[in-house]
Amino acid sequence: MQKILIINRLGIGDVVLTTPLAQILKKYIKNVKIGFLVAKKAEDILKNHPYIDDVFVYKNKHEKKKVIDDIRAKEYKAAIIVD
Repeated sequence: MQKILIINRLGIGDVVLTTPLAQILKKYIKNVKIGFLVAKKAEDILKNHPYIDDVFVYKNKHEKKKVIDDIRAKEYKAAIIVD
């Protein structure tokens, strides 16, 4: 299974505009898992999204190592940065 992390730590509107990317990836890549790395303020809009499997929340630089460890634990190897 391929795992792709979409990184968008900008505002809520930017995250909303980025979510269709998850649907496109799911449509064209078989057996793919999609994760999103977002700022805390955008976390709620991605909960229960039908095309997003994991949501990682970047709260502040002090928790950066924990977020990275969480992403590695889920074995994401590819990323799309849309910041």
